[in-house]
Amino acid sequence: MNTYKPIVALVGATGQTARLILEHGRADFDFRLIARNPEKLRALATATGATSGWISVSALDTGTVARAVQGSAIVINAAGGFSTSAVSVARAAMRVGASYIDISNEFSAVSAVLELAGEAEAAHVALVPASGYGTVASEGLVAWLAQGEQIRTAEVALMPDNEGTTVGTRETVFDSIASGGARVVGGQFQRHALGRGSRRLRIPDTGSTTLLPVPLGDLASIPAGYGAEEVTASFGVDAPPFAVRAFLPALSLALRSSLVRSLLSSRRPPASAQDALEARSYLSRAWARVGLRGGETREGWMTAGEGYRFTADAVLEVARHIAGGRALPGSMTAIRRFGPQFLHSLPGVKLSITTGSPARAQG
Repeated sequence: MNTYKPIVALVGATGQTARLILEHGRADFDFRLIARNPEKLRALATATGATSGWISVSALDTGTVARAVQGSAIVINAAGGFSTSAVSVARAAMRVGASYIDISNEFSAVSAVLELAGEAEAAHVALVPASGYGTVASEGLVAWLAQGEQIRTAEVALMPDNEGTTVGTRETVFDSIASGGARVVGGQFQRHALGRGSRRLRIPDTGSTTLLPVPLGDLASIPAGYGAEEVTASFGVDAPPFAVRAFLPALSLALRSSLVRSLLSSRRPPASAQDALEARSYLSRAWARVGLRGGETREGWMTAGEGYRFTADAVLEVARHIAGGRALPGSMTAIRRFGPQFLHSLPGVKLSITTGSPARAQG
């Protein structure tokens, strides 16, 4: 029996999402654990029996990471914030001939890794940024609705239901809010005041949410992959649009301060609230509306379970595709590489179309 398992270097291994990747991927991969804190790494390696060891790194520059990931087949970057780590870790992977996966969802990180396509082709490796809940869910829903037809416009929104908040998720949210609002207009990325363009969206059988346009990874991946000229990507927030427009611009300015970020990051839910989170069931959602070049509009929803588990499942499925030789060299998102069926195949995912032609948009 063949017992070979590819070595996967897991950067940011002590975080919540990385632990889920490790827990659910040990049957297929040998993990090398990489993070900053040696005590946490040692304890995690002992608890999980990580056969390829652990390495503590003091920084995530390309040279340091390249030495740590030497000999691995795949590097998974789960170390937020990705605006500062994604390119350096991706280049470290390429330097040692390893493919690269990350769970970024910031526009700056996703666009920067997509721009490394030429370097990845020259290194004969696959880069797959934005392989978590954000982008896999929203871009996957867009591709499923379009069914291969040309897209002119796309609107997407993410409504994750997570067990707590990880450092990476918090940094993605902070970076997105601090960057202000954004959208793609006429094929060009444009920034605007945070809160501009916010509006209510009805959620089937539940109520409604306010869409807050922010610079998410879809603003890079959807124009690059599908040629859409007008793209808006939003978080769903529990506040009326007038409050979003009135107060969030000030929050955007405040989050550019490292002191404010530190104070907000230090807040933790009380134990009773955390216990309640762990006891309940989860329902993450994504919404999309696409305008096709033929004139038709299609709108639909994706539902899934807990957001971090979705991310772990998606990352591991990307890694299995790479290990199985099903990912060509270059830099593309998982949906662009493997098609909308990649989203539809993930555990617990359900897709539905509410506007358009159901007969032409089957899952």
